[in-house]
Amino acid sequence: MSRELSSLETAKLKMLYTNYSPMMFDGAIREKFEEIYHGIKVGVRDVPYDTLHNQIVANMVAGDTEYDVFMIDNIWLPEFVEAGWLAEVTEYITPEIKQNISPNALKAAEYPPGSGRYYALPWYVDTKYLFYNEKILSKAKIKAPPRTLDELWNQAMVIKKKGIVKYPIAWSWAQHECLICDYTILTALFGGRLVDEAGKPIFNKGGAVDALKWMMKTIDACIASWASLAFIESDVSRIFGTEDAAFTLSWLPEYEDINRPEFLAGACKITHVPGSDILPEGVSVNGSDLIGISSSSKNKDVAVEFIKFWTGIDKQKSYANWLAPSWLRLFDTPKIFQDGIFNILDVVEYQYKHMITRPRIPNYAVFSKELQLAIHEALLKIKTPQEALDEAAKRLTT
Repeated sequence: MSRELSSLETAKLKMLYTNYSPMMFDGAIREKFEEIYHGIKVGVRDVPYDTLHNQIVANMVAGDTEYDVFMIDNIWLPEFVEAGWLAEVTEYITPEIKQNISPNALKAAEYPPGSGRYYALPWYVDTKYLFYNEKILSKAKIKAPPRTLDELWNQAMVIKKKGIVKYPIAWSWAQHECLICDYTILTALFGGRLVDEAGKPIFNKGGAVDALKWMMKTIDACIASWASLAFIESDVSRIFGTEDAAFTLSWLPEYEDINRPEFLAGACKITHVPGSDILPEGVSVNGSDLIGISSSSKNKDVAVEFIKFWTGIDKQKSYANWLAPSWLRLFDTPKIFQDGIFNILDVVEYQYKHMITRPRIPNYAVFSKELQLAIHEALLKIKTPQEALDEAAKRLTT
């Protein structure tokens, strides 16, 4: 049965987003929405993640009304809210959502933190995991994956010394956001932080400096290749999927792809990110994505219905096999995951509970670019880690 919206008999919505996996956008789902909301047509444009932020910014700065709905990485929300580019959706955050959505995903949609004001609906939650090649570990007579950074280092050295893999660890450390994701994790494992409570840079102190020094050591010790400085996640998946690495940090959608018959055919296994002496339980990074409405949209009431539908529990069931949902009660029905992540639900749920966000600051895009540059200056030995981080912190505070 179709449903008419009283304010508009017909409308056309357009959405800008990044499709990490074919499962994330199923044309049948869009058709279902159009069937329910008779007369509403939805157009989507899929762009690479690395261009999504800038395309949204360019669209909004120009005052364009081409797009009604955006996919938003959680790190962009403060910037977009401060700029006035997102419509507030607080009234649609129901008690059911507050009780049943992953707290990490819901917090990512709130700004300022703790204000109770929301500018997007949580779409799905992702975080990084440690992927390891079971066959390589077996060949090296390693019985279990590493639980600490020290064990990761030692296992990588064993694999290297036995001549099984030249560079056992593959990192996605190109000058892109993937680098900051890994650096956020490692900084926390070494007891550091990127910003203080006021959002000011402190990545040039303590554990953040130690993390960068450790990153350098993995390359100097040749357990990771210099090529990691040019790798994004897709490059790492290719390297890992052809058995040229034993370990990597990656996102859940990559797990299915790497295990396809033409790659590792099930040899890719997954565990939570290794811990450290400071943080034995380990930690990962919040990769939640959100769906927000452009403040310039001429079809806000229709857009609200669309994002409620798109982020709803029924929609999430359609991709729950390989993308962990933000609706936590779906985990109470394991059969939903039977053909996909059923056997790794314990790992997924554990990592859900042990992850942190990157800095929630309005100038995050600039912050990230400056930090990426500083990390590369250190890794390439243009400057010492302390010099590179000090100079980046100074640039961001003057």
